[in-house]
Order: sequence, then structure tokens, then C-alpha cells
Amino acid sequence: MPTRFATLSLPRRLALLTFIPIVGLLVVGGFLLRTFLSGYRLFEQDLASVAVVRGEIADFGEFYGRLMAERQAALALSAAPASLALREAYRDTFAGTDDAIAAFGAKLNALATAPNAGLFAERRDSIASFFATQIPAARAAAEDGRHSAGEVFNIYLKLAYNGLLRTECYRQIMQTPAGLNFFDGILAVEKLQLQESHAISLVRHGLKQGGLGPDELTILRRQFFASTESEYYLLKFQPDIRAFFKTATRGSDDGAAFYTYLTALAGSQRDGTAFPAFAPKDEGLDQLLADHFAAYPGIYARAYGLSGGQLGELAGQQLRRALALTGALALVLGLSLGGSLALIRGTRGQLGRVAGDIDADSDQLQAASEQLTAAGGQISRQAGFYAEAIERISGSLEEVSQAAEANKERASAASAASARARESVDTGVAAIAEVERAMNSARASGQQITNVISRIDAISSQTNLLALNAAVEAGRAGAAGAGFAVVAEEVRRLAQRCSAAARETAELIGRSSRDNAAAIERVEDLAGRFKKVSSSVHDVHEIAAAISGNFAQQAASIGQINVSVAQQREIAQGIAADARQTEQTALSMETQVESLRGSVERLAAVLGRGADQPPPAPEVFPAVPRRDPALPAPARA
Repeated sequence: MPTRFATLSLPRRLALLTFIPIVGLLVVGGFLLRTFLSGYRLFEQDLASVAVVRGEIADFGEFYGRLMAERQAALALSAAPASLALREAYRDTFAGTDDAIAAFGAKLNALATAPNAGLFAERRDSIASFFATQIPAARAAAEDGRHSAGEVFNIYLKLAYNGLLRTECYRQIMQTPAGLNFFDGILAVEKLQLQESHAISLVRHGLKQGGLGPDELTILRRQFFASTESEYYLLKFQPDIRAFFKTATRGSDDGAAFYTYLTALAGSQRDGTAFPAFAPKDEGLDQLLADHFAAYPGIYARAYGLSGGQLGELAGQQLRRALALTGALALVLGLSLGGSLALIRGTRGQLGRVAGDIDADSDQLQAASEQLTAAGGQISRQAGFYAEAIERISGSLEEVSQAAEANKERASAASAASARARESVDTGVAAIAEVERAMNSARASGQQITNVISRIDAISSQTNLLALNAAVEAGRAGAAGAGFAVVAEEVRRLAQRCSAAARETAELIGRSSRDNAAAIERVEDLAGRFKKVSSSVHDVHEIAAAISGNFAQQAASIGQINVSVAQQREIAQGIAADARQTEQTALSMETQVESLRGSVERLAAVLGRGADQPPPAPEVFPAVPRRDPALPAPARA
């Protein structure tokens, strides 16, 4: 299939591609149309089913009327079991009940053979079996006289509800939620009628007998509350039917009062209490109850009218949607076919013009690619020359950088040596200062010693004088002072020796002081000379440091120049690579132009134009010589 599609001409391809969404639209529309028609048929089936249910409820009403007559006779007999007249009256109802049960069974048998037999077969067997056993049991209990009225009533109650199961079978054949909702509303009305009938039957029995037994009261309450639940269901899901039911059954004062009476009985009546009577104001109780049950046909008619009307409206909506969808599909189909034909014609013409334009542009593109190839080769060669020049500059800068680095190292060494010399000179200056301070201290000490010797000399002089005085005094003393005179003489001689030693020491210290003063003068002169040397060394160190900094800055600047040159070299290499890439791209463009021309020829063939091509467009770019692809590209630096 793909191969056959590829061989088709463009108009046929467009027609086929346009036909596909139209088919999809028809499929989707057909599905929706089928859905609408199916919904219409389902609502129509529910309408037919509601009509069948109406007939079934009518049949059940006739059957329940016969069964209720027999039940009322059974209640009367249970109140007076010895009455032969009541027994005969009870037995007279058997024939009518048996006929109704037979007709009921025949209808069940007919339903069991219908298309929906599976819905009724099991229910038919259970209903037939229940009636076959419970009817004899009810009659035997009523005639026995040993069973209470509540026990007999409970059997007939079960028979009535068992018969109602036939109507509930039709719930399973409803096709739509709306139909099922309306069926449940009608069934709720039917159950409400049955529940009220049971409750009212017990009330009438209690009024005749003066009260109800425990079993009968239990059944009364159960049925009343069941009717309340059915009425609540109508209020929640079918409020229109419930409103009509309330108006029809409790619209009068007597009807409302009777409902209040039933409520009181179901809620407050206890065993042993007096059974309250009920007396309608406007009419008798029998007439009131007859009118009450006579309202149910109108209630059913209202329920059927609502369900039939709304189901018919829903069916009409589905039918109208189906018709509208059919019209829309027809309109969209017509518009799609017309638009497709117009699109095919317009597309074919536009593609033909586009093919011509592409063919003309391909010539211009080829000329541009040739010029781009030549320009790429020229740029590549110039980039090579530029890279070589950058390389030579880079070599020269490398040599200058090495020389600057060597000068920087020598300047750093000179700066370090001058720093060491400065430190040595500073140390010598400090040592001379220390010597100068020591000699000054020695001079001060010599001066102090001179002073001490002067004092010793003075003491010696005084001691000598004292010794003379002592000798004089010893001479005066005579023999008694002879020993003291010897001592005084010794002291005088000792004082003389001390004075002589002090004079010699003073002379030595004087010579030492003169020598020390001369040394201090020479040390001071040497300290001055060292300070001048230190200042010169400091100046030399600062000059060497400045020279070293200049050489370092020069080396850094040369390094930055080297980085810039390296970047320029990389840029030149990138330009050369881009130029070669541009040249290769231009060659690739030439190949693509050739391929584009082949595509244009194929497009023209698809459009059915054959060799009928538009004239070539004039050249926009001047012709340039093409470089032979076999030649090598310019060498990369």
C-alpha cells in the first residue's frame, strides 16, 4: 500500500488524504446517530412496557378485589365461628377467588412463553406453589375457629403481596433510568393502595368487633408504616404524583381527619384500651372509604400521564438529535467534498508555482555557494599568513621575556646583597656606639677614682697631722706616753706611704684618662665615618630594590603580552578552521543544490508537468572561480 501511494500523483494523494477524515467523520457521526436512534428505541420500549404494566396493575386490581372479598368474609367468620350463615357466606366467595387465581395462573403461564420468559419462569413457579398451599391453609384456619383473626388476616396478606410479585417482574425489562424511575413511581402507588387497603380493612374489623387483638394491631401498624414509606418514596422521587395523591385522598376535611385517625391508631393504640370510633362529618364511613379508593384510578392515570409524557418527550429529543445530526453530517459532507476539490485545485497550482520558484532559487543558491567556497579559501590562506606572523612575534617576545626574567633575577640578587651589607653596616654602627658608651663610662669611672684618691690623700694628710699631734702629746706625757708615741710614729709613716701611693695612683689614672679621652675622640670619628657608610649602603639598597621592582614589572608586562599573543594565535587558528569549515559547507551546499534540483524535477513529475519548467532566473551573484576540492587547504599555524 505505501508503494502504491507513493506512485500516485499529488492531486490523487490529496483526494485520498481528504477522503480519510471524511470517512472518519462519517464513522463518528454514524456512531452518534446510532446512539441517538438506540436511545429513541429504548424510550419507545419503556413506553410500551409502561402500557403493559398498566394492564398488569388492572388485572391485579381485579384479582385483589376477589381476594379481599374472601378475606373480609374470613374476618367476619373468625369473629363468630359458630355462625352457619357467616360460614356459608365465606364459602360463597371461594368460587370467585378460584376463578381469579386461575386467570392469574394462566397469565403467568403465558408470560413464561414470552420473549422475556427468563424473567418470569422462576417467579411463576414460586407464585403457583405459594397459592396452591396457602389458599387451603387460609380457608382451613378461618373455618377452624381456633385461630385468631390476625392469624387468618396474615395469610391473606401474604397471598396479596405474593400476587404483586408478577407486576414487579416488569421492572427488569425497563431499558432507561428514566423509565425505571417512572415504573418505581407507579409501583409505589400500587403498593400504597394495597397497604392502605389492608390497614383500612383491619380498622373496619376493629370497629365492628369493638377493638383489635394483639396480632391485628401489629399488622395494622406494619401496614400503616409501610404506606408511609411508600408515600415518602413518592415525595422524594415523584413529587408531582405524591402531591396529586395527597389532594385526591386527603383534600376533604373527612379525608384528612381519617388519616389523622389512622395515625393515632398506629402510634398509640395498645391492648386492652377502648378502640376509638370514627364518625365522618359530611358522609358515612363506607362512603368515605369508597370515595378514597375510587380516587386511585385518577392517581394511576396521573402517574401514567406523567411517565408517558416525559418518556415520549425524551424519545422525541433523541429522535430530533438523530435528525439534526443527520442533517449536519450531510451538510459537513457536502462542504468537505467541495472544499476538498477546491483545495486540490488550489494546492496543485500553488505547488507548481512553488516548484518553479525553488528551481530558480536553486540556481542562485549554487552561485552563492561557489562564491562562498572561493571566499572560504581566501580567508583560510590569509588566516595562515596571520598565524605565521603571530608565531614570529611570539618567538621574539619569548626571547625578550627570558632576558627580562634573567635581569629580574640578577636585580633581585643585587637587592638581596645590598640588604645584607646594610644589615652588616648597621651592626658595626651599633657595636661602635656600644664601645663609645663603654669608654665614656670608663672615663666617668676614672674621674670618680681620682676623686676617691684625692679624698684618700686628704685623709692621709690629716692622719699624718694627727700622728704628729699624738707624738707631741706622748712626749709631754713622758714615760707614760712612750708606747703611744711609737704607735703614733707608725701611724704617721703609714699615712705617708698611703699618701705616696695615692699620688702614684692619681698619676696613673691621669695618664689613663688622657689616653681614654684620645681613644674616645678616635671612636667618635670612626662612628661618624660608619654612619656615612651606612647612609650610602641604605641608598644603594633602595636603588637596587627599585631596579628589581622595575625588572619584575617589565617581566609581568611581557608575560601579559605573551598571553595576548597566544590568544591571537588561537584566534588565527580558529579563523583558519572556520574558513575550512565554511569551504566544506559551501561544497555541501552545492551537493544539496543538486539534490534540490532532483526533488524539484520529481515534484514536477508528481504534478504532471513533465519537462515543462519555468525559465531559469538571472544570476544574482557573479561567477567566481571554484577551488578544486582535491587541493589541500591552507596549512594551519
